[in-house]
Formats: sequence, C-alpha cells, structure tokens
Amino acid sequence: DSGQPVEMSGSLNIFLIFLGLLAVAAILHRFGASRRLEETRKRYEALAAQLSTAQSITHIGSWDQDIETDHINWSDETYRIFGYERGPGQLTGKYFIDGVHPDDRKRVLTVWSDGVKNGTGYTVEHRVVQPGGTIRHVREIAEIQLGRDGEAVGFVGTVQDITDEIRAD
Repeated sequence: DSGQPVEMSGSLNIFLIFLGLLAVAAILHRFGASRRLEETRKRYEALAAQLSTAQSITHIGSWDQDIETDHINWSDETYRIFGYERGPGQLTGKYFIDGVHPDDRKRVLTVWSDGVKNGTGYTVEHRVVQPGGTIRHVREIAEIQLGRDGEAVGFVGTVQDITDEIRAD
C-alpha cells in the first residue's frame, strides 16, 4: 500500500455511478410514495369527516356486522342514536339487542335471522331505549353480504332516527 490513489477502470466507474443513481431514484421514489400516501390519508380523513357530518345532519347512522364473529361496527351517528358512548371494546349483537326496546326484540331478531337464512336484506322499524330511558324510534335497513359460496357472511346497514316523524303522526 503506497498511499497512492488507485485508478479504477471505466466500467467500474460507470457501475458505481449507476448504483448511486439507483440509490437516488429509490430515495426519490420512496419520498414520492410517502407524499402520495400522506395525501391519500388526508383525503380519507376529509371524506370521513364529511360523511360523519352528513350522518349527523340526516340522523342516519351506518353499521356493518360480521355474522361469523358477531362483530359489529357503528358510525358515530349510530352511537348517538342509541345514546351510547364509543368505548374500547368490540361491539356484538348482544350490545345492539340490549338497546332495542324489550317489546321489539323478538321481531328484530326474527327479521335478522330470516335475512341470514334467506340470504336477503331487511327493513324494520323498532324502538331504541337509550341508557337514560329516552325512547327513540328508528328505521333500520340492511343489505346482506354473501360469501363466494352464496352463504350470508354479513350485513351492511343504516339506522335512521324517525322519532320526529312518529311523533308528528
């Protein structure tokens, strides 16, 4: 080792320049993908806020249910209609049915089970008893989700607070 610079061949220089350009391109691509991901996240958040506002204005909440696990997801408006606070736990059918007026539970469970058995959606009007005892009238509309085998795997639905309509009649 004489301490003198070693001269590299032309092809090695070109190869090292190529590797450097690839590294720069990868960094720029990652930065661009990260920027697009952030833009997509912001757009999603804006659409979610818009949907939440629309549901609040119309008093129509949304929900979905996985039949196999009995897991249910509610929108913020559905929580408001039922008078519940969003909590950390996973919602289930029992949580839902506990909010249905006791005199309406059998009918609601019947239309739900008929929907599962027949692979159809349903529409049902029933009462909700909020935790403080306030009774709300709702119209629930659900569409069935079928698996590849044609069997029911879930529901997607809406719940509309129609208390003012009922009281006006």
